[in-house]
Amino acid sequence: MTFGTELYSDDYPVRQILVTGHENNGSVDLFALAGHYMYYPSLIVRLSASTGRVLNEYWHSGNLRGLRYEDIDGDGTAELVAFGENNGYDMASLAVFDPRTLSGHSPAPPAYTPPSIPAGTEKYYLLFPRSDVQKVATHKRNVAEGIELRNDGLLRVVAAEIVGNLWYPVYYFFDTSMKCVKVEADDILIDLHRKLEAEGKLTGRLDAKYYEELRQGVLYWDGEKFVKEPTMNKNYVNLAQK
Repeated sequence: MTFGTELYSDDYPVRQILVTGHENNGSVDLFALAGHYMYYPSLIVRLSASTGRVLNEYWHSGNLRGLRYEDIDGDGTAELVAFGENNGYDMASLAVFDPRTLSGHSPAPPAYTPPSIPAGTEKYYLLFPRSDVQKVATHKRNVAEGIELRNDGLLRVVAAEIVGNLWYPVYYFFDTSMKCVKVEADDILIDLHRKLEAEGKLTGRLDAKYYEELRQGVLYWDGEKFVKEPTMNKNYVNLAQK
């Protein structure tokens, strides 16, 4: 595979295998998440459980940390959710798919785009802003490290800054339309932030304005560009209408 002008060897260890069932026809698929041994790029492959045949591929311009199968919009049909980081934009990322139409490649600048692969069909693709803890972070981007579909119907996405060997999470909460409704920091990040404030390394405060700026910093891919309002990818919308 080539991304931009850089050629990558065919060394993609499998990180996760997820078994899913489609509610409408009872078929079973396997989704394999693989990552290049240098951690970028990543690949999701959909395979038929009955034949082993490759049905779809999706290439991601960054390190995907995991997959989940959840009904995040409450319509009775589960989505495939992939979370990790986008190298081209240096931000944590989240991709939501209709499992049956997964294909293409993630949004990315030209230098991080595979020229032989069409644009992706993500239902949603999100980027997460970095907190001011980035000033002391040792990893060049924040990372979406997990999701949780809560009993109150909100989807919680964990996006963390990495300092040394420790992860400092920020929690983003989304309703069924993928609108970010609130943001909270983990206690470990709050403690670090207060310490950095006392040392004069950070000037901001963890107040309502701080969290609101992070909430408004969530970006959505509309199929051509990133926007601030909750938006589906038009490539998925066009496909779903056929």
